Amino acid sequence: MSEQLRFEDEDIPITLRRAWDRALRMLATRVNKPTFEAHIRTLKPLELVETTERDRPVCVITLGVQTAFTREWVEKRHAPTIQGLLEEILDRNVRVKFSLLPKEAPVKPQTPSLFDDDPIPATKAATEAPKATPERRPESAKPFPTAPPARPAEALTLAPVPHQFKESASSVRRSPDAPELNPRYTFDNFVTGPTNRLAHGGAVAVAQAPGEVYNPLFLYGPPGLGKTHLMHAIGNEARRSKPGARVAYVSGEAFTSHFVASLHSKDKAEEFRRNWRTVDIFLVDDIQFIAGKDKTGEEFFHTFNALYQTGKQIVICADRSPRELRTMDERLRSRFESGLIADLAPPDLETRLAILHKKAEAEGMRIPDEVLLYMARLVQSNIRTLEGALVKLIAYASLVNSPVTTRLAADILERYYIQAGIGTPEDG
Repeated sequence: MSEQLRFEDEDIPITLRRAWDRALRMLATRVNKPTFEAHIRTLKPLELVETTERDRPVCVITLGVQTAFTREWVEKRHAPTIQGLLEEILDRNVRVKFSLLPKEAPVKPQTPSLFDDDPIPATKAATEAPKATPERRPESAKPFPTAPPARPAEALTLAPVPHQFKESASSVRRSPDAPELNPRYTFDNFVTGPTNRLAHGGAVAVAQAPGEVYNPLFLYGPPGLGKTHLMHAIGNEARRSKPGARVAYVSGEAFTSHFVASLHSKDKAEEFRRNWRTVDIFLVDDIQFIAGKDKTGEEFFHTFNALYQTGKQIVICADRSPRELRTMDERLRSRFESGLIADLAPPDLETRLAILHKKAEAEGMRIPDEVLLYMARLVQSNIRTLEGALVKLIAYASLVNSPVTTRLAADILERYYIQAGIGTPEDG
């Protein structure tokens, strides 16, 4: 049973605990993931009272909510559904009411997977994998957000490292079974919605059974929508569940650089092929970079074939679909299309709101729901930009020692993001 359902309060009747446990599981299949994560999941059963209303027995159930915003949202949109499910479970008349929980003890939501049939229980990856938890500052202190994680080094060591890499050649000489994967990119902190659910589901399936389903897996979409996050999550989950697995993550640009460097000698060429063709999971980001590069494309084609024929998992990301990679070798495009192709599109409003909730939680900040809703309406097309806007707002509020309000968000963010053409506030 998940942490959310372990009710410690002995005053809560066991009947109510069990009924709400079942109701949550049923709600997860009827409510979209962002709404479930941001609002429904955080509800807590508080009280069950048997009474009589209009000469009929009624069971009055009180559910606790974290904020007035959540209470209004749930009452207007989901109260009838919740009441109906509880009546079905308890087989009696039910009236549901909502009460604000103390601010000092908010309920921390888990992230269920909506790709599975039973999305409530946490996956093994979420319950067993060690997490890199960011240091949290007390709310009384001025919280200055930590800088976003640096993009992992995309080159594994094969040959002399090009000058554009930040690390020295000696510091990055490593084998493909020790890749630079960002530990903060996991399935547990990836927020799913209607525009990325297929990609997320495919990635989870690949991580759980590499080389057995969806091989290759091809993810595509505009920048900043989570493709790299999913690739790293696959690698992190595979290394957690299969400690001996050899996982290699590389960008199309880094693959090209290493290939060019390997042409200097026969030994380096052999080392290059041996390194890339003996991995268990091959993660290639920004494959569009090798389009039009005949020799690199030829080498990648043979690497792809060697891995595929031995049952190794291949995951590829690009900014467009295989059919749109018109300068890519036709043989490669046909191989990309032989597996699962999944796109990631800009998230809808509720998904953006859930992303902001999770980001604020990661930063150790409690941001008013109306501020997060305003920001979700403001920045519409890019998750990376959306998270960056929240970090910018938190940083400014900390520097000027000001509470985070919708007015502050408007003053700091609206002119910049709207003039940049990133988004305009949505109605409603």
